[in-house]
Amino acid sequence: MQCFYGLRLSQLGTPALSWRRLEVLLTQLPAHCALHRSERGLEAAWGLSEHLLASIVDALNAANWQRGGDPKAKRPKPVERPGIEPEGVQIGSDVRPLPDVQALFERRRMMQAAAAEREGVTDGD
Repeated sequence: MQCFYGLRLSQLGTPALSWRRLEVLLTQLPAHCALHRSERGLEAAWGLSEHLLASIVDALNAANWQRGGDPKAKRPKPVERPGIEPEGVQIGSDVRPLPDVQALFERRRMMQAAAAEREGVTDGD
């Protein structure tokens, strides 16, 4: 508060800083302030400009890779952005056959139906 508005919280409740004014000032704090960083982490530091700059870097890296002429060169990875998972992240260790997945969903449906029956809920209600 003091950094952006020159006000101290010790002034709260005085004519210099009412509760209403505190609320208005807190809602108008810039995205890079400590309050937003504590709530949203690194995402707070990345605004539109930072995302656009990262996109420009990604485009330039891809263009240079295409013009490089080395068929064995790997495609460049995009700049990591806070709050966005990198592509190709795999959850789980293997692929399940379709019949196994269908059986899993059938067991889950049966368990939900049994739980609903115990609670006295039927499909007709």
